[in-house]
Order: sequence, then structure tokens, then C-alpha cells
Amino acid sequence: MRGRRPADFRSALEAARVRVYEVFNDLNSDDAFDVHCQAEDSTGTRLRQRTCRPQFKDDISNAAARAWMDGLRSACTSGVSQECIFSPAASQAISMAQGEEIKEGTMQQRFAAEMARVVAENPELQRAILDYEAIERAYDEARAGRRARDCDRPGPPARCAP
Repeated sequence: MRGRRPADFRSALEAARVRVYEVFNDLNSDDAFDVHCQAEDSTGTRLRQRTCRPQFKDDISNAAARAWMDGLRSACTSGVSQECIFSPAASQAISMAQGEEIKEGTMQQRFAAEMARVVAENPELQRAILDYEAIERAYDEARAGRRARDCDRPGPPARCAP
């Protein structure tokens, strides 16, 4: 892969990352640990960013939103309004949402343990991870080479300044 431009690596890198998650998703013991990737808008730019996260994070976020809205409906008997949302009566809604969000720490620990178990037990996942890392190294080398060439030119970009 040497001698290729950084742009040449991007699709290979993404395909390798998707492969790692596909293998992990097939082998893990709980669908809540399945990792899904999607393009998301990035603040401050028009570019979309591809993010990957386990299903439990979305589940917890959705449960917290439902709990918050249920708490607001309960506290705001005359209807959910801006005045009610910021009233002391609505603090119960915040507590209900936080009660859901607190589950994330435990789930993250379980996810890390599951990932370690699946990697240790499965040569296919080990190979997928090694393939990803090899492409990532080649990509980083190609980018470093381009940066070095850019910095050697007259009037180098600001990022080259020591």
C-alpha cells in the first residue's frame, strides 16, 4: 500500500472498520452490544462524520428522553410549557432521566468485558482487527509523508510551524 495517496486509504480503512464490527456483532452474546455506524452532522462544519456506537448507548439515551418527558407530563399538569420545564416541580423529570443515564457506566464496563472475551476467543475477529490496524498504519504513514512534503515547500502552512 506504500506510495498511495491518503485519499486512497479512506475507503479501505472504513471497510476494514465495518468488517471488525460485523464480526463482533455476529459473535457477541447480547444485541445491546451490537455496534452500528452512521453518518452524522458535525457541529461547525458541513461535513458529515461517521460515528459508531453500541446499541445500548442509543437505548439508554432513548429511555432517558422518555423518562424526562414522562416526568414533565406528571409535573406539568396544565401542559408542558417553558415555564413548567424550568420550574422546581420539573426537577423530578431530570432525576428520572438521570436514573436512566446512570446505567451507561455499567453497560460500558460489560461491553468492554464482552469485547475482550470475543477478541480472545475468536481468530476471525483478531484477524479483522489486525487488518484494520495495518491499513490505519499505512494511512498514517501516507499522511505523514504528505505533511513532510508540504512543510518542505516555500511558504509552508501554519500547521508546520514548530
